Amino acid sequence: MLERASLSAAAEASIAESDVMTLPARRAAVRKQLDVMLDGVKSVRAALEDFYAKALPRRPWKSR
Repeated sequence: MLERASLSAAAEASIAESDVMTLPARRAAVRKQLDVMLDGVKSVRAALEDFYAKALPRRPWKSR
């Protein structure tokens, strides 16, 4: 997973490159931005799953 600083830098870099004019270049820039956001969501999700696993007791009646 990417660290917070590198995620921020990657997001800024993808936004800086998004001022291109051709449709294929814009699509590539948007895809890059979405990939950076997805990496951020994945890193936060893993941390939250660890937190909730430790903070909340297991509920046997609730299935995943």
